Amino acid sequence: MYSHIGYSRKVIRQRLRRQQQQQTMRRMLSPIDSQSDNSMQFDEQLTAATTSTTTSSFSQLHEPIDYQADEHDNINIGINDFPDESPPLFSGSSITTAAATNRIMKFSLYANLDKLKSKKLLQLIKSLLPSPNHLLTSHKQILKQCGRTTMFTAQHYCVHCSDIASSLKLGGKMCSSINCIGSQRTLQTHELTEVVTVNIRSRLESILSCNIEVLTGKTNHLFPSGDISRFKYYRLNTMNKENDNVISLILHADGAPLIRSTKQSLWPCYASIIELPPPIREYKSNILTLALWASRKKPDPDIFLDFMMHQLRALIERGTSIFIDHIEYRFLIRIQCFIADLPAKALLLKTINFNGRNACTYCLSPGQYNNNLRTMLYPYTLNNYQTRNHDDFVRAAKRVATDAKTNGKQVFINGIKGYSPLLDILHYPFSIIYDYMHLICIGHVPTLIRRWRQSENKADLALVDKKLEELHLPHNCSIKFKHPLANVDDWKAKHGRIFVLQVGIPVLVDAIRPLYLAHFSIYSVAIILLHSPKNTDEIELADKLLHYYCLNASRVYDESIELYSLHSHLHLASQVRLHGGLCFHSAFAFESCIRYTQKRAHGTRNLASQISYWHEMEAIFNDQRTTIRKPMCIDELQLNNKHMDAFRHPLLTLLQKQFPSFIDSVKLYKRYKTEFLTYHSMIYDMFYNCNSYTVSYRQSNNDTSIMYGNIVCYLEMSNKIFVFLQSYESANNLTMASCLQLPSDINTLFIKKLNEIFSMQVLTEDNSYIVAKKSQLPAPDKSGLVKMRFQKQMMVGMIIRDGSREECDRSGRGLELAIRTDAESETEFTLSTQNKVEPHNGDSNSSSTAKLVKPTTTNSSALSSISELVDRNDKTFDAQKSNIEKEIILDVQDMSSISNVPMVSSDSDDFDIIDAMLDELQQTNQSKKQICRKKRKKSSEVNPTAKRLIPTSNILSDDNPTTAKSTTNEICTILKRIENTCQANKIQLEQLVVEQKRVSNIMRLMFDNQKRIQKSFAKVQIHVPLIDLPCEGDEANDNSISDPFRKSLEWRVGTSGPVDVLLLPSDPTNKTRYATKVLNIVFPREDLENIEPHQITADERYLFVKEAVRSKFKLDAAQMSLQWPIFHEAIMQKRRNNRRDNRESAKQSST
Repeated sequence: MYSHIGYSRKVIRQRLRRQQQQQTMRRMLSPIDSQSDNSMQFDEQLTAATTSTTTSSFSQLHEPIDYQADEHDNINIGINDFPDESPPLFSGSSITTAAATNRIMKFSLYANLDKLKSKKLLQLIKSLLPSPNHLLTSHKQILKQCGRTTMFTAQHYCVHCSDIASSLKLGGKMCSSINCIGSQRTLQTHELTEVVTVNIRSRLESILSCNIEVLTGKTNHLFPSGDISRFKYYRLNTMNKENDNVISLILHADGAPLIRSTKQSLWPCYASIIELPPPIREYKSNILTLALWASRKKPDPDIFLDFMMHQLRALIERGTSIFIDHIEYRFLIRIQCFIADLPAKALLLKTINFNGRNACTYCLSPGQYNNNLRTMLYPYTLNNYQTRNHDDFVRAAKRVATDAKTNGKQVFINGIKGYSPLLDILHYPFSIIYDYMHLICIGHVPTLIRRWRQSENKADLALVDKKLEELHLPHNCSIKFKHPLANVDDWKAKHGRIFVLQVGIPVLVDAIRPLYLAHFSIYSVAIILLHSPKNTDEIELADKLLHYYCLNASRVYDESIELYSLHSHLHLASQVRLHGGLCFHSAFAFESCIRYTQKRAHGTRNLASQISYWHEMEAIFNDQRTTIRKPMCIDELQLNNKHMDAFRHPLLTLLQKQFPSFIDSVKLYKRYKTEFLTYHSMIYDMFYNCNSYTVSYRQSNNDTSIMYGNIVCYLEMSNKIFVFLQSYESANNLTMASCLQLPSDINTLFIKKLNEIFSMQVLTEDNSYIVAKKSQLPAPDKSGLVKMRFQKQMMVGMIIRDGSREECDRSGRGLELAIRTDAESETEFTLSTQNKVEPHNGDSNSSSTAKLVKPTTTNSSALSSISELVDRNDKTFDAQKSNIEKEIILDVQDMSSISNVPMVSSDSDDFDIIDAMLDELQQTNQSKKQICRKKRKKSSEVNPTAKRLIPTSNILSDDNPTTAKSTTNEICTILKRIENTCQANKIQLEQLVVEQKRVSNIMRLMFDNQKRIQKSFAKVQIHVPLIDLPCEGDEANDNSISDPFRKSLEWRVGTSGPVDVLLLPSDPTNKTRYATKVLNIVFPREDLENIEPHQITADERYLFVKEAVRSKFKLDAAQMSLQWPIFHEAIMQKRRNNRRDNRESAKQSST
């Protein structure tokens, strides 16, 4: 359609997709009559539907629709309960001024209005409201009403010379450097670099205030076993001898384009708080924006990070205190790690780029340039695993920086190009980590797919595309594979993540070469183990698998695959040993914030300031308290509902046998909501293209075997919640390893882990048989499985008998009797234990099957306790597929969903330094060990989690057993710290006193010079009023200035009665005219002319005018001292003018 124009295929696909969306919107906006007809037809079809509740049968009648999130799926779990004491919007209004402003500004944020449009919107609404009203119409007034000040500072630099640009009139900028080509002229927008730095302490205070219940409550169960807070580096980093609270930050920086015409880009620097649980710490409202760089060139770390590093160093060394709900919390800041992709990491750390010879940030392995490929390779056989050292790195960086200043040439030492400010707060290389989103999801995975695309058959790849398109994932994934493997460049990071973690191996079976599939399965299992590890054994296994994968990568493909990105995989296991699972320190949340931040920029000027301003508005008006809600059931379901027809009899049988006393009080529900996730049921998801009801669970807490099932519904009995589910059984004769042609020297632990992660499961009670002609059956695949259509459904199975029809019928009946079991017997077995339901990630494999499925057969069911649902982590995406046409379920198991297993960091030789530091810190905390000696056995079974905030007043409390024995020592430590602080303040005060005396002397000299100048002007009859220096007794003598402002000020004028001079109209820009009006009222003309100049200041009428001006314009003491001499001079000038007029009139009358 657009081919003759010459657009790319991506643009054409986007336009076609946009046209389809427009057509869909036109159909939705069709006349009401047609809509009502469609809805009636749908209701009639729904009423005439069969009673089968399986998803497959329902999908034949109604096409499933995409799931739309509701209030129970909303991740915003905050509440806003702050008091509103502002006045009504207008007289008789039921809404306050603050509430109206809050709603309007929230709409401006939602509609993404710019600053000018939001201001015009406020003015428009104010004009429509009854007058007078108190609606604010400027952003300064809004900030003042909220009691806030601007939390960011902006600075402009010249792009040509990187010097500070000076401000001109009307907002123009000019370079201050004389030798720059941009000097002596106004710089254009694309010639400016804007750097914005946020007040980190104020932003931290805002975030901590909103999450104080999470930070101080009992929320340790919300931290998974693989979280960053349970591993070695966090425990080392958060130890402090002063027993202060610690807030640990994860830093991230990356770039994104802003304006295509001028090639301007935005580089934000973000931070997240580790002490918040994993789902909450990644909310957009809890991500700190530390600094912004907006320019057409890449950032200079010395300029970009200067003020931000100054603030962070102060918070790290001295800490700070904040007050939340009138309670003081003192804390220190610690930096856990720095995340960035390879180009941004090299830029901000001043190291060589990823295609250089010494690009590795972790080890000293050198690269080898390949002349044929014309690229730098890192062969596995030439690896040097010597870990970089922080002290050596800093010395080399300083030496390079010194040589560059001395010689004026760029020098490299082991890939180091200079000294980065980040080295002041980070420990190299342990704090410089690899981001698996860039390295794996949009890096190595698309690279592998491109290589498969070049060598594999297009028909096989089309089959993979079809499988990916038919995936039924949980509702919270929001992932659709719209782009085929041929367009893998259009994939986003989330597609690569779910492919390597969840569905890659199942959909590639029998689609690509066995060698490629076996090699990829090793890579996929290794990444799954490191994604959210349960114990150190999984980390060690993943480390071995990655070494095996990298060793054979050049043999499977060619040597061109051995880039630095592949070499980086060798350090992922060491990174996980220190910082936890890959999913807990990835850039997914930060990259989402970058896309959101880009939308806040409007126009082409001051883009970084605009973004910072709207972030500030969000912090003010989206200031909601985060609370952790208790698990609950939602969407009640009636037992006589038609969708329960196929399950009603087994359910009643179970209840009568096990819970006869609760049959009348039992309640059924469609969904179950935990702290952060919502589980669905088969009945709820039958209308949608998602599967959030297939779960994994354990028979008991001590049982290591995992079972699977489909949740039919949830039951609430006696304040306890149970789940009614269809149970799966393992297909023992079929494993994932048997579908792959694995090498003979592969680790047996890998095979066991592969079969455990991708577990073959089958609904045994739903299996049946059919008799068909042999000529109608398709040829079996490599696994001996066949597919055929039966009753409008695609069946997958195997041939169990080949013979006459009578022989096949006889074999089928015997098979049915052999596999048919009693539902009650399984119920008795299931109810004998307390099952713990865990989320299940599954995918259907079209090339594997059990016996053929009969859609109308009722499945065997089980009733299990789900008092504690295990959380599904958002990072693992909990991918699962329940294909409505196939019944083999592949368990792509979420590692983070397994119950917490003790995590003991391995003692690797690479981390001897950290182990020694830990031992030293442990020796300094012997008192704490003695206090907790009684609970040592219990605490050793569970890893420590993120530290909780403790009020400063409670640190020295006698009720705290942890600090009871060391209270005296801590008091002495605090007193010493106070003494040192007082001594430092004393020195500073002495310096201030000396400086103040110097300033006073300078001011005296200036006033003396002014008096000389006044005398010189007086000789030519030019009067210049001066502002004298305030005397020590002026404030004591002038009582009117310290008095409160008067609401009314009356003066009696003859017999006409008193006049309130504060009601006289006035112009704030011309206060002298108002003073003259009051002077005419209180001073008759003759009195003003006859009064002497030295007597006027003591006259009560003069003091009345002074008080009227002060109260009318709300002038404080400082303002009165500056402005009243002008009013005094105006009064004296009026006296002189009146006397001059009298003399002239007297002369005229005499003549």
